[in-house]
Amino acid sequence: MTAKSTLLSQLDHLLVQVGDFSAATDRKVAELRKVINSMPDDKPVHVGRWKPELGDTFFMSGVRKDAPFLADKWNGSPVDEGCYALGDVFQTSDAAAREFDRRLVHVELQDLADAAWAESGKVLDWGNGAPKYCFLYDHSVGQICLDQWRRSQAPNTVYFPSEASYRAAIEKIGAERFEKYCKGV
Repeated sequence: MTAKSTLLSQLDHLLVQVGDFSAATDRKVAELRKVINSMPDDKPVHVGRWKPELGDTFFMSGVRKDAPFLADKWNGSPVDEGCYALGDVFQTSDAAAREFDRRLVHVELQDLADAAWAESGKVLDWGNGAPKYCFLYDHSVGQICLDQWRRSQAPNTVYFPSEASYRAAIEKIGAERFEKYCKGV
């Protein structure tokens, strides 16, 4: 037997093995397709902001602490569309209640900051270079951190005139509520 005939024989043997592997793979793929096709159709996977279909129940954040969410049936009315435009339409009551508490904490923080500025006799002025104190959640260390800004302003951020007023606000709000607010949960 020559080297050439040996190599051709090995190649033929390899092709048989690949053919067997390919046939087994094709059979397995066909089995999986059959199983997948026999499954009931799911609703499409939702990506982004959810918008109800006509007749769907939806939830919006409430207006009182004892009623942190409201439920309704979507009918596409101007009120429904207005809630949607403001980002106040949720699939679950839990999500609507979390949004209610997030908004409530934000308003409470702003009220505390406004009172602290008034008590300090200072004015929140972005042109004077004076320090303004705010908070952020540092995910790398898993904690709320104090930050100090002088001339840059981030949207939707509450600023305090001093570190002491910032810390008093956290204490008044409650550490657990404050952390949820910072983490967006």
